[in-house]
Amino acid sequence: MDRFCFVVIDYYSISRTIKFIEDLSIKMKNNIQVVVIDNSKSEENFRKLLENVNNRFKPCTKVYKNEYILEYQNLKVIFVNPMINLGFAKGNNFGAEIAKKYFNHDYLIFSNNDILIKNLNLEEIESVFEEDYQIAILGIKQEDLNGRNQNPRRYIGIWRKVIIPNFFSLILNERLMNLIINDRYNNSYLSEYKMEVDWVSGAFMIIRQSDFLRVKGFDENTFLYAEELIISRKINAIDKKTVYYSKQEIIHEHGGTTKKQSGTFIQSTNFNSHYYYYEKYVKETNFNLILAKASFLVHRKINYKLKLKLKHLVSKIFN
Repeated sequence: MDRFCFVVIDYYSISRTIKFIEDLSIKMKNNIQVVVIDNSKSEENFRKLLENVNNRFKPCTKVYKNEYILEYQNLKVIFVNPMINLGFAKGNNFGAEIAKKYFNHDYLIFSNNDILIKNLNLEEIESVFEEDYQIAILGIKQEDLNGRNQNPRRYIGIWRKVIIPNFFSLILNERLMNLIINDRYNNSYLSEYKMEVDWVSGAFMIIRQSDFLRVKGFDENTFLYAEELIISRKINAIDKKTVYYSKQEIIHEHGGTTKKQSGTFIQSTNFNSHYYYYEKYVKETNFNLILAKASFLVHRKINYKLKLKLKHLVSKIFN
């Protein structure tokens, strides 16, 4: 359906991107528009991506500098190499600009490339938007590989999200940590197939383009993490809403991009993005923000290093 345009970020994950495009071509009956942003900042990786596309589908056509188009069956796909790793927020904003340049559409679907389509009817999704003009963001049922639904999500405070997990990261096991930072709604709340919620996962997020442009897209002060939280707050600020719609469903293999990054990079980026979110959009107190910084310092300088040493020691004893 050409009223929708997918925006996908590729970060050294060519096989995933090819699989995602294949999935769209097989399972979607509509005409599909897609923008793929290669975030690898590598000419060699972009060349390999285009080679794989040419071999699997048909040769792409160069339309402008590092911009190529694939027209295959029901698909029109633009591949772009910005020659820099733009991250999630800036990368998706750039993808939205490219989409506007090449396609006519009313809705943007920001999707990871580690998504498998289970049930996706774009006409039905469009009707949900048209029934209620207050809906700006729509999230659908999104299961992980274990069948656990990753949508929808609640806002939680800085103590549960940042301060307690960091201060006590040395003694909290995974189960306790997950209980503390749990931001999912209770199942009792999810009795309706359509409901207003705080926010939905950015792994597959559908946004009305006029509202996306009105709030100036994702906040580019974040590189990775918290983008969905922030844009939901921006949408709330213009009296629009985020809705969860469970009649449509996809499968998400979580962490396909972040697995390629180092643990320290992920931790720092995660903290910095959430700190920015709580500071600018939640308007947290200075006291809580100072505690948040102190907690992360304790985690990085003490808890994290001790955990690594303990893990190494246990490994030596039992191996």
